[in-house]
Amino acid sequence: MKIIPIRTGSDGNLYILSTSNNTNFLIECGLSKKDIVKVLWELGYSISDFQACFVSHSHSDHTESIKWVAKYMPIFSNKQVKEKFDTIVNLETLIPVKPYTIKDLKVIPFNIEHGNAENYGYMFKDKTDTMLFMTDFSTCYCNIFNNIFNEIFIECNWNKELIEDYVGDLKENRQINTHCGFEITKACLLKLNLSQCRKITLIHPSKDYCDCNLTLKKMREIIPNVEIDFAKNLI
Repeated sequence: MKIIPIRTGSDGNLYILSTSNNTNFLIECGLSKKDIVKVLWELGYSISDFQACFVSHSHSDHTESIKWVAKYMPIFSNKQVKEKFDTIVNLETLIPVKPYTIKDLKVIPFNIEHGNAENYGYMFKDKTDTMLFMTDFSTCYCNIFNNIFNEIFIECNWNKELIEDYVGDLKENRQINTHCGFEITKACLLKLNLSQCRKITLIHPSKDYCDCNLTLKKMREIIPNVEIDFAKNLI
């Protein structure tokens, strides 16, 4: 199983998930229709190649094209997304920590905190791999950490060294209170059994308050036996 980051960050979010049987899904749909069509075509896909789209929360950088994507596949998300886009017929609400099977993919959604937005992380599992996906969060108390993951996609949005001079400003306070800084990312990862983890991909870095080189240097020192890198945007 693999997840391909197409774009991650406040300018938009989109990922492709493919199972070991080559069944394809989207994670997020926070780009314009034009950009989604273009990047899928460049990668050899069309929108009709996908079985479903999993959305973490209702913010526009994760849902910009949700109405268009919903014409081609079911959308799976939470109650708040369902209420915001109530005209979408095939938008289904998932219950936290309840397991679902969609085609050949097992999915468990779970709550993670993102201010006032109801937000889901996801555990994805097929016959070969188990993956963890968590973005746009400040805390997570779910017992999902009891699982062993082969690959992890997790937000690392800011560094204290860059943001601490701005904590009195409203924008930066929101950043700290709704997004995952280095220390929170580190704490989440250290809760996990990483004995079978091949790779950790850090996602959704802030343009202004994340030093990716510093973050990677520190994270690789803390977790030396797993490949760690930031997702690279393709668009």
